[in-house]
Amino acid sequence: MDVSGWRLPTTEPTMSPEARAIAISQRLSDGQRAIFLVDWAGKRKEKNTAMLLSLLWLFGVCGVGRAYIGQFGFGAGLFFGGPLTCLIWPLVDTFLIGDAVDAVNHETLNALELIHRG
Repeated sequence: MDVSGWRLPTTEPTMSPEARAIAISQRLSDGQRAIFLVDWAGKRKEKNTAMLLSLLWLFGVCGVGRAYIGQFGFGAGLFFGGPLTCLIWPLVDTFLIGDAVDAVNHETLNALELIHRG
């Protein structure tokens, strides 16, 4: 599969991952659309789940939200980082994790679009 000329339209990165998934699915045939939507449903990450997992720091467990979205190194660093990373960073991460989930979902959509366009 040659993807050298493939570029993401400039308007799509500003879309939410859900809206972008719908836009991508509309460009596919019916069979491709069904497979794409099943793949997307299985691989996308939920902001609410990541947020709840990131709030586990209140109970002494840090980094689970980052591990959920696939950032295992970051999550392990928070988990084993000691009091500084388990008291201060999770407060900040509670507000940043939503954007991290969107970024992960956009990366997943990029990969799925390449797979299903070919």
